[in-house]
Amino acid sequence: FPRYKVNEALMETFIVLDALKRGNAKSIYLILPYYPYARQDRKINSLDPISASLVASLLETSGANVIITLDLHAPQIAGNFNIPCFEYSALEVFANYLKEKIDKDFVIVAPDAGAAKRARKFAKLLGELPVVIIDKYRPKPNISEVTAIFGEVENKNCILIDDMIDTAGTITNAAKFLKDKGAKDIYICATHGVFSGKAKERIENVLKEKIVKEVIVTNSLPQEMENLTILDIVPILFNGV
Repeated sequence: FPRYKVNEALMETFIVLDALKRGNAKSIYLILPYYPYARQDRKINSLDPISASLVASLLETSGANVIITLDLHAPQIAGNFNIPCFEYSALEVFANYLKEKIDKDFVIVAPDAGAAKRARKFAKLLGELPVVIIDKYRPKPNISEVTAIFGEVENKNCILIDDMIDTAGTITNAAKFLKDKGAKDIYICATHGVFSGKAKERIENVLKEKIVKEVIVTNSLPQEMENLTILDIVPILFNGV
């Protein structure tokens, strides 16, 4: 999806799907590297929309027969479809890139409890590395505060792993917290680099101040920011077709 034009890209996708359906296409496979509105997957307040579910309904109604996507924000999003939805993971891509850097002093860090399962899978891919979990509190949307850490990071190299970086508040606060706790080199890995709001400024600051050694994302979204390591996930998605 072109940056800052998610709704426009979605509408174009619906129109193309509808045209293919009306053209009597036998099967329509939709490859969706980044699933839009994935963070709106449940209600917090009574009048909140569940936009992730709405997007699924619209894609299905427009004509998609199979969805192929990557690292959904929440696994239950796939359950919104009445058609096959195959979710692939970029964890092996990150693991293959990082394995040459890994030694006994590395730990995998989940920036919040929601990322713990992903962190454990990643730790297993890298040889059963220890997993550390950070606890955070959100006083309001897109603002997070670190409250506690479960695990040892002093004199350890840390790899922060998450599905996406949006405003970069959570991930940069986590990196600063780890540094304050005595961590050595810190790497950030996230499948989807959304980078909205003040994300660019926050990422540039932690790199400039040498709090973070490297920020690694994939090409699931087009990237304009410099100083990123961008890994290719196209082969993963096309293997699913």
